[in-house]
Amino acid sequence: MLTFLSWQLVEYRGLVARLIEWQFARFDASWPIVTLTVITLLLTSPITLTLLYRLRKARSNPKLKTYEAALHRSRMMRGFLAWIAGGLALCAAGVASLSLTIVGIREKPLPITLADLRTDEKIEGRVVMDGTLQYGRIGFFEDRLLFSGKTLWVAPVLDPVSDDAITLFVEIGERKAGPPERRRFEGVLRHDAARGELRTLYRNAGYRVHQPTYVLFADLASARSPYLRAGIDLLVAALIFLIFCGLQHRRTIALQKRHDAEQASES
Repeated sequence: MLTFLSWQLVEYRGLVARLIEWQFARFDASWPIVTLTVITLLLTSPITLTLLYRLRKARSNPKLKTYEAALHRSRMMRGFLAWIAGGLALCAAGVASLSLTIVGIREKPLPITLADLRTDEKIEGRVVMDGTLQYGRIGFFEDRLLFSGKTLWVAPVLDPVSDDAITLFVEIGERKAGPPERRRFEGVLRHDAARGELRTLYRNAGYRVHQPTYVLFADLASARSPYLRAGIDLLVAALIFLIFCGLQHRRTIALQKRHDAEQASES
């Protein structure tokens, strides 16, 4: 489930995307990780409530206050934390491996035009094209997850037939506004890669943003960055749970020693 939700967050799809767009439209800001966390908590709330109920019941039952019962609960908690850490590590590997699905290995970039992006054919990978970058309409958004993040600066390429229609955003390094510039640009093209916050920003400014909206990233590393950063965040979360698992393991060993000492004294 967490893998699926993480995929929706990185790919900007489904329920996660709808909720983030609603936040941005209503508050001019969005909180992706908070959204992902709340959805996960809601979906896992029956299991969580059941565990809390059983723990409370165990603490109030005198028969379950023995070393054997405490040791059993400690082992269960250790296994639970280990399962979460392992699950997060698998999610990290799965999300990071999605970056390999981005087509970017071509000996030569594919020459395309803006009109090619208006067809039903999906175009991705290394491309080269001519267009007019609207440096006076630079936009950016924070592509930030839990521990890592990146600010993506883009400039739109307007349709020469309709000056208020946007099909393509091009990643740029410059942050200062300037006059429009006709030039040739090359990079890694991704289909439907513009985040909802970015589309909403330009729609509010009076532009028509077509869907799917392409993004031309500066290079393959930049195009793969969301997947790799999400993988890193999940891996860090896995390490945090692994640390808690280690602490719980030490507690389990201590309880085991006390239990063995109690049995030795009784015999």
